[in-house]
Amino acid sequence: MNHTASPFVEKLGLHVEREGRSRVGGQLLGILLLADAPLSLDELAARLAVSKASVSINARELERHGVAIRVSFPGDRRDHYVIAPDLPANTMRERIASLRRFRDAIASGSEETRSGNPLVSDRFTRFVAAFEHTIASMDRVLQELVSRDN
Repeated sequence: MNHTASPFVEKLGLHVEREGRSRVGGQLLGILLLADAPLSLDELAARLAVSKASVSINARELERHGVAIRVSFPGDRRDHYVIAPDLPANTMRERIASLRRFRDAIASGSEETRSGNPLVSDRFTRFVAAFEHTIASMDRVLQELVSRDN
């Protein structure tokens, strides 16, 4: 089935692009979510009507983030991709890591406010605390997700 014109594939591509990543990467994610078998770079490029180089770069990025995995078949030198079986947990781990990096960046600013204005210091304290609470909550959800899948 050709998912090139799929509203879902296009919508996911746009969403991922709004998040600051490649639209093609989001479209690849959509195609792989819909696929019932591994797809080669050639097949993915044809479905999206983009270059094989673009697909290769974006597929490697999905692989690096634990979204897709590369598979091979005996006698076939081409790379094929499928959705990672633990995609939900991998996606949550990525989000938690991103939140931790942002929290740490904000916390570094709070160190600069210790001897300054109490209003500013309180703002940083509350902001860091909110992120710590969010991260702890997401960690609990991740552990539940991983436990459920095992």
